[in-house]
Amino acid sequence: MSYYQGMQKGNLDSVKADEHGKIKKATVDLEGVSVTRVTFDVGAKWSTDLKGYAGTNSCQLPHVALVLSGTLRVVMDDGLQQDFSRCHAAAARS
Repeated sequence: MSYYQGMQKGNLDSVKADEHGKIKKATVDLEGVSVTRVTFDVGAKWSTDLKGYAGTNSCQLPHVALVLSGTLRVVMDDGLQQDFSRCHAAAARS
């Protein structure tokens, strides 16, 4: 995959979000990369909100994320957990 090296603009507010239970995703496709804003309502979980849509027991995609508010707990298939939040660095737990 090649990436466009110039400045690109997208407007996530102009995109209709896909809703999967307590999870909303809005995506803007730019040249060489997609940008997605994901909103997790309180209590959102992969197993209840996205598992049926994705068809996998866990997310299989790589991510780069910026947490704007709240805390997101990620639990890997091997049981490793990490919390991501706006003001704090990730804290690994086993």
